[in-house]
Amino acid sequence: MANRAYLVGSENADTAGPNEEGINYDPDTEILAGASYHLPVFWFSIFDESHLKTHAIQEHKIETFVADVDTAKRLLQQRRATVLATFPQCESHWNAWTQLITEAPFKFFKIDATEIWELNPDQLKQRLPGAVRWFTSKSDADLAQLLAAAEVPLLKPRGLLGSLLGSTPRGYDPKTKTLTVAKDSSLGHYLHGYSWVRETPWKDK
Repeated sequence: MANRAYLVGSENADTAGPNEEGINYDPDTEILAGASYHLPVFWFSIFDESHLKTHAIQEHKIETFVADVDTAKRLLQQRRATVLATFPQCESHWNAWTQLITEAPFKFFKIDATEIWELNPDQLKQRLPGAVRWFTSKSDADLAQLLAAAEVPLLKPRGLLGSLLGSTPRGYDPKTKTLTVAKDSSLGHYLHGYSWVRETPWKDK
């Protein structure tokens, strides 16, 4: 099991994921971006709570998103200021993400989070509503859910010892509005994912 998530573009409004014959989309033409073990922060920016759907496979029900392209692009523009106020050092990543979405030749955007769901079904179900709600609520609790879905810790205020040591912990610091990741990781992977079968506006590291 690869434990990947996929951002999918499609001509239909069906949820994306596996069925009895395999997956219900073409991975060679419809996957826009991928991610490993998490759902990137920016993926949520093109959906709202009304786009939460359930993908059914046999007795399983998997939480996911589906949005039409016009709504997704409108949300993308409306949320730019909020995103860049919260992640001010990530403007180049946001611009690349915006380019990917605005140039995508599809009618719908979807997320296939089946492999992430398999890791912990209850956890995914718990995180998704708050994660997508943050773009309008801007609450600390919803931001924590968004970052958790992206597997980025929300850092707590550091004590005197931590300040004296001067190390930079991995995670998002709401006080300084900085996002740091492990040295062997790419910041873009947590924000917009990585390229899959198509060329993307960003370079994967």
